[in-house]
Amino acid sequence: MASSKSNLKLVSGVGEDAVSSKLQLILQCVACASNDFALHQERLTCSGCQQVYLVKHGIVDSIVAPSPSLTKELQGMAREAGMEAQQWQDYKIRQVPSLPTLEALQAGTEGDAGHYYKQTMMNFEQARALLPVLGAGTRVLEIGSEAPFAFLKGFRATGAECHALNIYFPLTTPDPYSAWPIRTLGDMNHLPYRDASFDVVVMSATSHHTPTPELLLQEVSRVLKPGGKALLINDPLAGLIKGVGGSLAHHRDPLINENTYTLGRYQRAFDALGFNSEHLFSAYWEDRLQTANIHPQTRFATLARLLARLWRVAPVRHLIRHQLLWAVQVVFGFPLNVVLSKPTAASRPESRQA
Repeated sequence: MASSKSNLKLVSGVGEDAVSSKLQLILQCVACASNDFALHQERLTCSGCQQVYLVKHGIVDSIVAPSPSLTKELQGMAREAGMEAQQWQDYKIRQVPSLPTLEALQAGTEGDAGHYYKQTMMNFEQARALLPVLGAGTRVLEIGSEAPFAFLKGFRATGAECHALNIYFPLTTPDPYSAWPIRTLGDMNHLPYRDASFDVVVMSATSHHTPTPELLLQEVSRVLKPGGKALLINDPLAGLIKGVGGSLAHHRDPLINENTYTLGRYQRAFDALGFNSEHLFSAYWEDRLQTANIHPQTRFATLARLLARLWRVAPVRHLIRHQLLWAVQVVFGFPLNVVLSKPTAASRPESRQA
């Protein structure tokens, strides 16, 4: 049985007292599920099993026994950063000259077929519009979160407490994010948080990095409060003829997990956990079709241009958005954008046992 108290105190620093008082309410040992910790010289020790977690720059590192898949992911990311694969531990928290702004990221993909960062933000805003307004006393977790924390900023503006989890965090000096959001290094398949901690969980182009989406979604369900929402957006899907429409090369280090799962596999996992799923037709591609602005290198560009002509007809738009979205995803691998709602009464226990 996990302890109900916690005496977690992070190292002192700007904003970190406030961070510690919030993190201590939801942090959970990934080894034994205890909630009781003690800190000494930047080493956080679980009182239940004596597991030690390092604390650097106010960030708790819960990646203490990474899976082979997670280790490979970190090794690949280290190599992409010009480091050696064996330096993956150093990659998790490292100093960098500067951090990107959303404007710079969007400008960097402006001429691409998918205009990646504009697409991700448009799809996120579309999904967020379906959520209730979250105010003080509510918590949001973004899994796979990184600077400039664009998805979390909208929640912060309403007063929600924002948490960012990733397997790495680059830092600058000074650190503009020392007090916000509350950052934790962790494995998305083994989240370091207590049951029913969050009102909303957000993932953008993240779930396909796990080798076991079912386990990830089980963890998301576990840390969500009853009635909580999860946004899975901008995730690639496998499609029956997806490869016919152009190259599927992802230009990432081969050690990085770039998987594509079928819509059916996701939906079976949603159903098994009792999630109500509301699938969305991408706001970005709605805009592209509405304006007939189809990049020549778009996969299935000829078909997209034909569809843009038909998009002017309201019944056609409605048919594709609602009745044919599933078929478009299954056949062409149209991206996954879905809002999941956790039942208010759990149908079965989800707590991770110590």
